[in-house]
Amino acid sequence: MPNNTRRKKISLPYVDIPELRGKRTDPIRAKAAKDYLNGLVLDSTLTIRRITKDRY
Repeated sequence: MPNNTRRKKISLPYVDIPELRGKRTDPIRAKAAKDYLNGLVLDSTLTIRRITKDRY
């Protein structure tokens, strides 16, 4: 498997987080959720498998 260090945006199934932008924004909770997830994966090696293409 190639070593790919490019940054990618991904959607995690079954993970419901507050919106950062849009009509139903909750920026404080959204930033807290983003920071928490970043802390879980920062400096980690991840393997991501695409199961479907998201509509977004």
